[in-house]
Amino acid sequence: MGLPAEVLKRIPDEGDWVGLKMLIGSTKTDFYFKIEAKEGPNDLGEFSLGAAAAQATAGTGWDEIQDANSRYLLEPEFQNYLYLVYWGVTPSIARIYRQYPAGVDRGSLLGTRAVGDASGWIDGVKSPAGFPSPLTEMWILKGTHPAFNGYHPYTEPGSITVRMNFYLTKFYVGYTKGATPPPGVKVLARTMGGITLFEAPQWLR
Repeated sequence: MGLPAEVLKRIPDEGDWVGLKMLIGSTKTDFYFKIEAKEGPNDLGEFSLGAAAAQATAGTGWDEIQDANSRYLLEPEFQNYLYLVYWGVTPSIARIYRQYPAGVDRGSLLGTRAVGDASGWIDGVKSPAGFPSPLTEMWILKGTHPAFNGYHPYTEPGSITVRMNFYLTKFYVGYTKGATPPPGVKVLARTMGGITLFEAPQWLR
């Protein structure tokens, strides 16, 4: 398991500012966080989504990446943590469809894509299990988590087990409601979810 240079240079350091764009109702709002401390790698390896039968549109079923106690492994425990996640897939033929937050489909071209559609997926060729692509970047904060579904696009073999590796950097951040970075400070800006932003968790409001 490793990170390509393109991913490493996207991971911010202590003292950097991150701006995450979300919705409050219908209003687009930027929330600013200052990184106070950084910990990683905090990786989750060989997480099994389960079996996917050949060309079955149910895929592996949607998985919110939980442990045996139904805790979300890709959601911070506390409000003063942010996660930056990149992920890779095995076997290489497996296609991953994503929802972020869980229940909200991403990657659609027309309408809402379904599992098995020709668009909206990332496979193990684009993002290998041991060398994830920057295309898979996800910022995650308390109150949000993603879900994934693995699909087997070919007729052979009859079934595959889809596994994912998650490369996670954990940040301890300072957040003050309404605060903005000092003048001249560069901010790493990211939209949360996609073109259709998701609602900011209640604790941020």
